[in-house]
Amino acid sequence: LQSSEKAHLFLDVMSCPFVSIDTRRFLYRKYLKNFEPNLNRSHLEIENDLQSLLQTYWFVKWDELDIVKMIEKKELKESY
Repeated sequence: LQSSEKAHLFLDVMSCPFVSIDTRRFLYRKYLKNFEPNLNRSHLEIENDLQSLLQTYWFVKWDELDIVKMIEKKELKESY
């Protein structure tokens, strides 16, 4: 994956209501450790960040997505 594809995927996963909070928290902490090592976020700040990410649409509008319909119409493509 290219850098922009990774960023798009990360943001979509972080905003996806179908991904558990534990998974999103794990991924976000991993992101902070690898890409923002000097940014020391408290537990509360991380939880607030996760909540903000969940309320923001990036590339997929999860509440308007009909995956079954998209599969039937073969609209899903490898984009990441």
